Amino acid sequence: MPETVAGREGPGSPDPGLPGHPAAAGSPDPGGTLVILRHGESVFNAAQIFTGLLDADVTPAGLAQVDEAARLMVGAGLVPHHVVTSPMVRAVRTADRLLEALVDLGALDSADSLPVSVTWRLNERDYGILTGVPKAISRARYGEEAFFTWRRTLHGRPP
Repeated sequence: MPETVAGREGPGSPDPGLPGHPAAAGSPDPGGTLVILRHGESVFNAAQIFTGLLDADVTPAGLAQVDEAARLMVGAGLVPHHVVTSPMVRAVRTADRLLEALVDLGALDSADSLPVSVTWRLNERDYGILTGVPKAISRARYGEEAFFTWRRTLHGRPP
């Protein structure tokens, strides 16, 4: 993986490795384009299991999704200057694959040429007791309304 700039871990801790933080030396001009890329399909996504904070790897299909995202980004002229990822393996592998794909497409000279910041602040939400449970079982046990509230709303709180 390219060199990682990681801030101190834990809620409330400053994360000077992130772009735009007052302590980040050489922070770029605040103007620009933010591209948000979700991790590629994980093994738990493929199995329809609530993943949350479980550290699931990316599937081969997920890696192909990242390759396609890289092609689309390059086609749109969106080549990153900095990558920020969570420490979850699915996110780190997605970031690594994105950089490799950008090199393969000629958009970057080297996967090590961009700074990569890792922050827990990008971790997926905690699904509580639903973590690791198949979504079909959760839906059957708690009902459609609760299921979709937990899955699709910002403030839905799983049990």
